[in-house]
Amino acid sequence: MFLFSDEGALFRDFILMETVNSVDAMSRGAAMELARRLALPRPPAFAQALLPELSKDDEVLVANAQKLVTFLGANRSGGGAGSGLDAQTLQELAPILPVIAPGMRQFGLQILGGLVERLNARVFSALRLQVEPVASTYFQK
Repeated sequence: MFLFSDEGALFRDFILMETVNSVDAMSRGAAMELARRLALPRPPAFAQALLPELSKDDEVLVANAQKLVTFLGANRSGGGAGSGLDAQTLQELAPILPVIAPGMRQFGLQILGGLVERLNARVFSALRLQVEPVASTYFQK
């Protein structure tokens, strides 16, 4: 409950930013890997701006996210890390779900908002890259 309470705001903001960064990096990595496996031709500059290469920091984010998901997926009924939630854990969480559901919903919307902001920034950056050469022929600085 701490994470979705007023006292957990600082921790929640940190988790939010790390989640947005990780999901963004993982989705870019997955798209690039799919294109590589399908032997697709190199995309045009506009598309490349939407899916920049993963940096070393992005790769670290992805690795850390995978470790965190593995750790959080461990159950208490003897299953190891990554074995998922068991029935006992879900039963223990059931009474507090109505209390934390609004905070969880808001958190999910914030993650989505952060991802949309990143995509919008990339779209406008890509558009700028496409317009600048054309504009420079008509407008001199």
